[in-house]
Amino acid sequence: MKSFVVVILILLSSHLFAQEKHTITAGNERIEIKCTPVGTGGFSKEGEISGTVPIRIVFKKNDKSDVDMFGKVVRWSYKRSEQGDDVADIYIDGNNWWSTRCIFFITTYVNAQSINYDGEKIRIGQGVDFLQRLGVPFSVSSSTSTAAN
Repeated sequence: MKSFVVVILILLSSHLFAQEKHTITAGNERIEIKCTPVGTGGFSKEGEISGTVPIRIVFKKNDKSDVDMFGKVVRWSYKRSEQGDDVADIYIDGNNWWSTRCIFFITTYVNAQSINYDGEKIRIGQGVDFLQRLGVPFSVSSSTSTAAN
């Protein structure tokens, strides 16, 4: 029995350690990202993005309608449907939008021209795409604009 409990604890703790954590700051604005490493499908199966700024998510629900929402906490968890498709349970500020077909993108807008991403300063141009780094279609754009000369 003891070895069974030890195996369960190791499995649970390995899942917790497998999670990636990232921080984005821009002045007083902060975004925390927690997600599983990118899987064989090229995306992160589970994750959460929370911030002091609103986070926009656009996705297609199971009934094929499009949803475009803002929230402070966005969570997702992919699973296999009965038809064998990857579908996601999405939670926005605690409300469940179950069985979504796909996440088109997640984005946020910060009041700055550059961000600090895990200690790396990045200038924001048209937007910064973190799809390659996180396996999530997530970008950060500047909500400030400069006057054209």
